[in-house]
Amino acid sequence: MPASNEVNYTQLSKVRQWMLLALVSAGSSIIYYVPYLRWVFPDQMATALNITNQQVGVLMSAYAITAMIFYIFAGILADKIRMRTLSWVGYISSAALLLIMATLPSFGIMVTLMIGLGVTTILIWWGTRYKLVRLLFAEDEYPSRIGFSYMFYALAGLLVGNVIAQIILHTYGEGHEAAFLRTLLIVIAIIIAAMGVAALLFIPKFDNELDPNAKALSLTEFAQALKNPAVIFAGLTMFFVYFVYTSMTYTTQWLTMGPVLAAAAVATMLANVRSYGVGIVSGPLAGTITKKVGSASKVIIAAFILIIGVLIAFIAIPWGEGSTGVAAALVLLLGFVALGQFYITSGQLTEARVPTTYFGAASGVLSLLGFAPDTFRDIWFGGWVDTYGEGAFDRIFWVMIVAAVLGIACAVVVLFIARRNRALDDVTVADDMIGSAEAELEK
Repeated sequence: MPASNEVNYTQLSKVRQWMLLALVSAGSSIIYYVPYLRWVFPDQMATALNITNQQVGVLMSAYAITAMIFYIFAGILADKIRMRTLSWVGYISSAALLLIMATLPSFGIMVTLMIGLGVTTILIWWGTRYKLVRLLFAEDEYPSRIGFSYMFYALAGLLVGNVIAQIILHTYGEGHEAAFLRTLLIVIAIIIAAMGVAALLFIPKFDNELDPNAKALSLTEFAQALKNPAVIFAGLTMFFVYFVYTSMTYTTQWLTMGPVLAAAAVATMLANVRSYGVGIVSGPLAGTITKKVGSASKVIIAAFILIIGVLIAFIAIPWGEGSTGVAAALVLLLGFVALGQFYITSGQLTEARVPTTYFGAASGVLSLLGFAPDTFRDIWFGGWVDTYGEGAFDRIFWVMIVAAVLGIACAVVVLFIARRNRALDDVTVADDMIGSAEAELEK
């Protein structure tokens, strides 16, 4: 019997439900803004910290490797510790680390702090978003509420990146990168700390959030997931989708360092819209198209083909200083398609009918494979930018094209596996019907 202070979603007001949905969704954007700050402010980071582009990549990789270690364990904690506890502790501890970062310490200490953020934002906080959304609403409401969750996610990222960050950037101006970064870190830390207080005050104890029978770790389930080819190829598809999606962040430096020579303010504004703003529309639209088509894999393949066309345009068009408008349009188109594609990639697991008995483990495998590019991409590409300057970007675009082709191949494999599994399920259903009919005749 649940304790008297435990509740379920039916006992929460609609205002509280939607307030908490907005809190956890916006939090999933803002709490990860600094670990992925290179996506929007690569030059300002390097200058403020007095490090190279490759060292900026090392910071990203330090965080990413820590995250890879803790993805699976984050799900385990989410079944054993209250959502309220994980939320407020994750927020407050992350805010504390950002305040230390705001002192702009040495590169070695920054690496340590990025590892610390991997613990606070992944091990502690990562498991709260999807589970809290599930606890806040009825089961049949979950798909639509996740769509709204992505909308709040995009709006929060756009607000922080394209409004708050831009105000701070323009306040200090060029040549004051250290003051800009320090102020940005302090402001984001304050926002995250406030969200931590809100989580502590408003997230209730749910009567069904803890599973008393949950095991510490089921190696059997992970073994089953690893043996399922649909899980492996869905994970590989996610790898290439995420690789292309995150590699497009180098269009920020391409705009300023490359032949377009766009103003830094224009490039950073486009970076924020590309990384967050377009998601307000592209995520729900990709989900709607996937539902109509009936296959995430088909939508992923079509998106990759369009992405390849945009990347070829980046390489082939004779760019000049007067072509900023065309370049900006292609950057936003690339972001729109890549972001929508990323949002629906996990749908391959349901498309291929991965059994619910180890669906959680399959999601863990998907995260481990899918987010692996974070561990090496920025060291690789950052080194190219340091070495080749403007010449690095065509190399990066060609690598992205190769990744898109490999992603298409993996998605095609998942498509065939899904068709085979549907056929096997249909045969099983038919056999069951025949068996039932024969049993009735024997009676």
